[in-house]
Amino acid sequence: MEIQYPDSLRHPNILRLYAKNNSELYGLLRDNTHLTEKQAATYILSLAQALAYCHQKHVIHRDIKPENLLLDHEGRLRIADFGWSVVCTVKHQETNNHLVKDSSKRLSLEKIMEQPWIIKNADPSGICNN
Repeated sequence: MEIQYPDSLRHPNILRLYAKNNSELYGLLRDNTHLTEKQAATYILSLAQALAYCHQKHVIHRDIKPENLLLDHEGRLRIADFGWSVVCTVKHQETNNHLVKDSSKRLSLEKIMEQPWIIKNADPSGICNN
């Protein structure tokens, strides 16, 4: 089932329609030669948390790329553009089989959030001022 906009998704790392003054993560990556460890870890953690939340709500984004990851005025990452997303009603194992051909090569969002480097360097608030 295609969805127009995730009205039921309320998470600090998911863009609401009324949000303004957002910049793309793509622009930050283009304009800087690198991210600090804090920035990289915070963005990875924020994205993993937001995607885990979407998956709990049975929403699969299907178009994650830097252009669809926006940064608000505090530097908090927000997922945007749910135009390709779907609401998945099949069982969890069947969903994983459709997403990744070889699930042994997939790192779960939970494992990403538990990585020692992420825990050490990410700002749990998700705020990442440049």
